[in-house]
Amino acid sequence: MLGWILKKILTVVGRRRLPRIDGEIALPGLYGRVEVLRDEWGIPHIYAESQEDLFFAQGFVHSQDRLWQMELNRRTGSGTLSELFGEIALDTDRAVRVFGWNRLGSEDYHRLSAETKKAVDSYTEGVNAYLRHPGAKLPVELTLLGHKPKPWTPVEVMAFSRVMIWMLDCSWYSDLVRARVRKAVGDERAAELELPYPSGNPLTLDRGIEFNILDPEGTLRGAGGPFLKRGKGSNAWAVSGSKTSSGKPLLCNDMHLEVGVPSLWYEAHLVGPGIDASGVSLPGLPFIMVGHNRRIAWGITLAYTDSEDLFVETLD
Repeated sequence: MLGWILKKILTVVGRRRLPRIDGEIALPGLYGRVEVLRDEWGIPHIYAESQEDLFFAQGFVHSQDRLWQMELNRRTGSGTLSELFGEIALDTDRAVRVFGWNRLGSEDYHRLSAETKKAVDSYTEGVNAYLRHPGAKLPVELTLLGHKPKPWTPVEVMAFSRVMIWMLDCSWYSDLVRARVRKAVGDERAAELELPYPSGNPLTLDRGIEFNILDPEGTLRGAGGPFLKRGKGSNAWAVSGSKTSSGKPLLCNDMHLEVGVPSLWYEAHLVGPGIDASGVSLPGLPFIMVGHNRRIAWGITLAYTDSEDLFVETLD
């Protein structure tokens, strides 16, 4: 069915005027009318009559602004960076294919709830609607490479989510270091090096969850290079409204991720049936990852739980 996206880029940033882009675009795949209003900072505010159209439009708008970044994200998750960059990306592609993020992305997609799967499908259709649109402009990086991205698939969306999971998990480092320390000094002395969580401190996770502390440098060199960099964590805290002068609760969240141009994050405001959320999203994935709606705010922080395992294999 044909629907519409109405785009408006408005007014002024300081003394610098943003270019006006007013008009309507007819897009196959939309069920109703969608309105995209860009504010004075260029942040899109997307209004749709259905959730399917809302995430469709999010995929379209992400592609308008961050297509080069999205292509890198997708190729990282599928282990195909070397098709663009040659030998410099071979080690990364080998590591990604050993990890099997494309296979895991397929498993993740088929295990999604029906509602989430529909959102991922709609987002993917929105990305492809931009790639198919005759008025779509490729970013300068893709133009210089002479490369036009192929259509996206929902599995590639989920494979990129696996990239983010890996970037924010360092637990196998600890397993490797602990094994080496135990081998060198024995279990009893190795235990003395562990940093216990103070007994009087509050617990934010259930008892029994293992934490990882040691974080050595220089491991897993096959995943090195400029494409796969792991984050170092984040901070988050909240204060009850009973302890603030305003009577309102406070949430602070600082995500310690790699600084880049463009940013890893993409600000957006999504409004549709059951959704009115503003915050940051990830180009290549639907939803608002960190932000607020009309009732609550939420953040993301790294728990350093033990979610990776190493195996020592003896080859015959």
